Amino acid sequence: NLVSNAYVYLTADDTVYSRVTIEYEGKTYEDSVYPYEFTLPLNGVDSFNATVKAVNKSGVTVCLGDIKMNK
Repeated sequence: NLVSNAYVYLTADDTVYSRVTIEYEGKTYEDSVYPYEFTLPLNGVDSFNATVKAVNKSGVTVCLGDIKMNK
């Protein structure tokens, strides 16, 4: 049985970032309200690759890294 969703959250709060985005499967998901959390559809795939970016309190976009998971 394949998992149908991935749940991603950041432990950093709104004193650090004002907005967080995840780029996954050609789409960008955005959250600008703490807690920063996402539920992403996996659509029956057995691997997951996404890029997480955030806007810090100075207004600068920073790449927080890539998420890679396999079944």
